[in-house]
Amino acid sequence: MLKRAAALCLLAAAAAAAALTASSAAAQGECEPADFGTLPLGVRTVISGTLAEGDCESGWYPGSHLDRHVFELPQAANVTVTVSSAAFDPFLFVRGEYGVVASDDDSGLAYDAQATANIQAGEWQAHVTSTRLDAVGDYTITVLAEPSVALLLDTCHTVHQGELRDGFSVDGALAQGDCTSRLRENSYADRYEFTLAEPRTVQIDLRSRPNDSYLHLFDATGVVVARNDDDGGALDSRIAKLLPAGTYLIEATTVAPNDVGGYTLEVRPIADEVQVIARRLSRGGWEIGVRTAGGIEILPSARFVSDGIPRNRWQASSPAVLDGVDFGRVRINVRDDGSVLLGFRRADGAVYTPAQRTLPADAPLDVWVSSSVLRLQLEPEDQ
Repeated sequence: MLKRAAALCLLAAAAAAAALTASSAAAQGECEPADFGTLPLGVRTVISGTLAEGDCESGWYPGSHLDRHVFELPQAANVTVTVSSAAFDPFLFVRGEYGVVASDDDSGLAYDAQATANIQAGEWQAHVTSTRLDAVGDYTITVLAEPSVALLLDTCHTVHQGELRDGFSVDGALAQGDCTSRLRENSYADRYEFTLAEPRTVQIDLRSRPNDSYLHLFDATGVVVARNDDDGGALDSRIAKLLPAGTYLIEATTVAPNDVGGYTLEVRPIADEVQVIARRLSRGGWEIGVRTAGGIEILPSARFVSDGIPRNRWQASSPAVLDGVDFGRVRINVRDDGSVLLGFRRADGAVYTPAQRTLPADAPLDVWVSSSVLRLQLEPEDQ
């Protein structure tokens, strides 16, 4: 249930903030979002709301309540959304024109949910829910939209790699006189462009010695798709992300200004086919995980399901992560007869249901059984 109040502009020394209060979803019709119109750029917008009995049910966490907020962007922007609550542990989904573009549980302070998404001009939504069933209480959303960096008129030299098929590796060097980074002041940068004919998960590694490397990834309109400092280990940078079809530009640069020296850039697609795996344990309950196309088994840290969990409800594992790539979460539904349904939720929130997904209650003990193959680069089969 959302409450509407007049918009309130708050001026601070550093930035302005608009405080809004959301309107009742029930008053607008079942699961109707609260529309807040055009979102100002460079201004923090604060929205207060309440999860309450009678709200819409979350499609992400059945049994949990859900509020939806709709905004309009006048131009492409980098949008950061933070949801905080003293009453419950919030979970956030950010949806653009083509579905979920970001989701988060606890990346903010304490248990706050915080996500950053690069969104084109037009309508987008912030969905507020909780992983805890029937959680209710007040919450606050803070939204900051900042204009994206336009690269279309950039005169710096770009190396065009063409369509990304098997990947590529480049040994390069940053030198005095190179172009500088568009986002890191006085840091030299080299740029590489590639295209994807279809959605793919791509891993980009930048290794530079002795410099502390930094990566930016832009789409064709100049929106920052991803950035990274040290996820490649030590001072190396790594971006691993599921990308839609299109053209992308990599900026290889450094953390410190004026650094020069050699580097290696490697770009490769990651296998997008997985199987959900599960086994019935002799000590009771189930263990769940993911198997990649290369046969690698990824076992999430939270992967054990007890026999005492609620029946006929979907439960999810923690993220299945391999080499810094978040493949998503395994979903499991234990039915009244003891049989099990398996599913998968991609890291961006898209839900997949395998064609072969049912395990019998008398499945062999301590033996891994797999679902049919899921192609995660395709649109979800069930959402």
